[in-house]
Amino acid sequence: MVVGTILERLKGKQDFRILLIPDHATPLSLRTHTADSVCFALYGRGIQAAGAEGFNEQEAKKSGIFLENAHLLMDRLIKEEEI
Repeated sequence: MVVGTILERLKGKQDFRILLIPDHATPLSLRTHTADSVCFALYGRGIQAAGAEGFNEQEAKKSGIFLENAHLLMDRLIKEEEI
């Protein structure tokens, strides 16, 4: 809900990019941190939609997007080129 609210408020704005990402996975079934991959939302000018219907692990897996070197995600955020 929080992510959707943030992204909805930014619709119609033009010159911005935002990266939303958790620092670790915490599956509800385990109720503790794990080393699992985390979902992220990269949104804004020049970024094409990936078609996710929500901000959760299931939608992230469906997207097929996986970054082996996640620390490079910041480069994608700040570069002027389209993603």
